[in-house]
Amino acid sequence: MERRHARFLMDRRIAGRGGGRGIRPGFRRDRGMVTAELAVGIMSVVVVLAMVLAAVGIGIAHVRTQEAARAGARAAARGDSSGNIRSIAQKAMPGSRVKISRGADRVSVEVAIKVTVPFLRGAGVNVAATSTAEEEPL
Repeated sequence: MERRHARFLMDRRIAGRGGGRGIRPGFRRDRGMVTAELAVGIMSVVVVLAMVLAAVGIGIAHVRTQEAARAGARAAARGDSSGNIRSIAQKAMPGSRVKISRGADRVSVEVAIKVTVPFLRGAGVNVAATSTAEEEPL
């Protein structure tokens, strides 16, 4: 009975599931592999998260430029001055460039801004929106 117990313990050591250290061939070379894989995995998640956050920031900037262009076009349709139209659009989207185009009976307001993406070393994405409205009769 004692001999059977000793053989059982030896089998467990060779299989690498028991109390032996480094008995399984190649066991020492595998040490730390999980740590390396985890580090690469965490870095990948961080990069994807940064890209998603940058995309969300660009999307928010686009919505804000659309709103600023709409507000400027509404002011232009009322017959406001160009300075007032610019101030209304820039109040809705601070730091933006505003371009006003007048036609026969329509006015267009374009609002543009450069959104910087931090992890791309300051590279930016130009975001622009245009809104057109008919001028109201005076």
